[in-house]
Amino acid sequence: MLKGYFSAISEGKDTTVIYVWDVYDPSGNRLHRINGQMKAPSVNSAAGAGADSWKGVSPATMQAIADQTIDQFAAFLGGKAG
Repeated sequence: MLKGYFSAISEGKDTTVIYVWDVYDPSGNRLHRINGQMKAPSVNSAAGAGADSWKGVSPATMQAIADQTIDQFAAFLGGKAG
């Protein structure tokens, strides 16, 4: 099972998404943690200070995070199998 957490922080004209995924076994024990962050230009000028930072996150940024997550998850699973 995967359980994920996300935060978005606006920094000037950029938005940073911080992500954490915990990998659990069926008993609920955490086996592995995948984490990282991605900084990208904000897609909405209204996403500045005091606004909802998520408005500045593009679908492409979230797709890139998903791609990185799957790559890291596959590497973890590959390492467990050996």
